[in-house]
Amino acid sequence: TFQAVRWLPDGQAWSLGLAPTTSSQYATGANFDGTVIVGSYLGGRAFIWTEALGVLDLNTLLALSDADMGGWDLTIANAVSADGSTVVGRGRHTYGQGATRTEAWRATIPMLIASKPESRVTCAGHDESLRVSAVGTAAPFVFHWRRSGVAISTTDPRFVVTTAPDGR
Repeated sequence: TFQAVRWLPDGQAWSLGLAPTTSSQYATGANFDGTVIVGSYLGGRAFIWTEALGVLDLNTLLALSDADMGGWDLTIANAVSADGSTVVGRGRHTYGQGATRTEAWRATIPMLIASKPESRVTCAGHDESLRVSAVGTAAPFVFHWRRSGVAISTTDPRFVVTTAPDGR
């Protein structure tokens, strides 16, 4: 059994966790801050991992995002761009009468939560800072913040919401 890991700043290896359908996987690339990692399951399926969502089958993710898979089976994810929005790799491409060949592919991720805020409890009158980050090409992203399930108004003077200059 092989498991993909994320190396933490303190030098510790942290397992990405295995998908339920596989016993082994390996990582081949990470974005600039390590919030998006790509690789492959043993047996030939590409995956993408984010801190917020865990390991996801890249074929399934793209199909759910309404991507035209057009006969593609993405088997290996080799690398991911610095911003996490583009993944490249190899896969099987099926043509017309069922002819298949291995080819390179490039996939653009429309939007994916890279890191989510941790739930926090704080005392009244104390400041608390929460952060969420997303990757993809659908920026600027729109987040709806909630407290105990109730929407937080961004015009409430007790809350300050900021967005990175690129809308992420």
